[in-house]
Amino acid sequence: MLKCPSCGSADISLVEKRENETLLVQCDECAHQWLRGTPRPEVAEATPPPIGERSYLLQTDGSGNGTVVNPDEGAIGVVLMDPGGNPVSGGEISRRIGPATNNIAEYKALIEGLRLAQLKGIKRIRVFLDSELVVDQINGVSQVNAEHLKPWHDKALTLFNQFPNCRISWVPRKWNRSADHLAARALRGPSLD
Repeated sequence: MLKCPSCGSADISLVEKRENETLLVQCDECAHQWLRGTPRPEVAEATPPPIGERSYLLQTDGSGNGTVVNPDEGAIGVVLMDPGGNPVSGGEISRRIGPATNNIAEYKALIEGLRLAQLKGIKRIRVFLDSELVVDQINGVSQVNAEHLKPWHDKALTLFNQFPNCRISWVPRKWNRSADHLAARALRGPSLD
């Protein structure tokens, strides 16, 4: 059964049928739109390139509660790793960000992670996060319909496009535990006040 990646609702409508059997669909509950039938970026390359040509790895996670009208405290977690999967020195962020919805926190984590990679001079990077909505919006698979997300999407996309070689993929939360742990740890810590 097809469910909305944003809110989980099964109330889905066909908006438009496009070429190559691609469908633009919309959630009737939250108005989130996305393409169906579009190939997803692969999770791993079949034959890894030599270590000098491999990408750095970036895991990001945002945690926020509440609603757009009444957001609760949010936090971000970021982990930057070298092509061998080892943590980069100074490559972790665990920080509270003030009031934020979960989607805004996810975008803020991605932005901070991309900024960190830029500061380290990284050119090739693979980004992994467990927010299917953010991944689909950055990849252009889903439109950004929520006005409060548009500025965050624009900032993240601008940074993303500054890398000569950058890909972003969704992963299940269990594969994003390092970043998830850092965001959760920040939420448990002292407040920003």
